[in-house]
Amino acid sequence: MGAVAQAIKAVAAKRGLKIMRHRSISEFVYKLHEEFPEQKFWELYRAASELHTNFYEEHLPPSGVIENGKAVEELLHKLRVLI
Repeated sequence: MGAVAQAIKAVAAKRGLKIMRHRSISEFVYKLHEEFPEQKFWELYRAASELHTNFYEEHLPPSGVIENGKAVEELLHKLRVLI
């Protein structure tokens, strides 16, 4: 989640915003989702969040980890485009 959070903060910074709280990250991603619904930012962010939770809880099967990992890669790619 660290790479995702930093990429989100970079996109926000490019827009003149400074994100200081975890909740602000989620709020900003939801704004991106509203602005670009076809990009599925919110869905991909939720997959990243679930993967982060799995790091501590180990609730996902291996296939879920792989699937969410692919979603994180996709999210990072889409965020890089906006940076």
